[in-house]
Amino acid sequence: MRTDPALPRHFDWQFQSDLRRVSEIAAAIGRLIARTPAWADRQEEVELVSAELLTNLSRHAYGGTAGPIDLTMTLAPSFLRLRSEDRGRPFRAPDAKPPAENPNSSGTETLREGGFGLSIIHEIADTVSYARNGQRNIWTLTLVRERAKAG
Repeated sequence: MRTDPALPRHFDWQFQSDLRRVSEIAAAIGRLIARTPAWADRQEEVELVSAELLTNLSRHAYGGTAGPIDLTMTLAPSFLRLRSEDRGRPFRAPDAKPPAENPNSSGTETLREGGFGLSIIHEIADTVSYARNGQRNIWTLTLVRERAKAG
């Protein structure tokens, strides 16, 4: 693992949900990751999980209409955490059912934005949590730097 003396770092964004801007925002996050030596090799994964999270918030929490999103990213040598807060509709567990078959299950390098959002998020992130606090939805996604080896 490459080390980065500038870690941990925190980034905070506030913006309106907008499906047309998801790729732009995710790409900006990807550029930050690319400039962080400890995480540069995971840039595509972080960009994809960010895009899927923001897409889900825009489509499901706000139903495609504009609404405020607060996004925080914490970069540390051993983990990366994305935390979003929105004031949209509450998440309902039945919406969380993964598709019966993910045609891209061979790896994240072939995954594309759209259609399998929550499944993709769970595949990339090591932990995913959701909480409703008053009128706010809070999603926390954590990626661990060194994943345990299978076998």
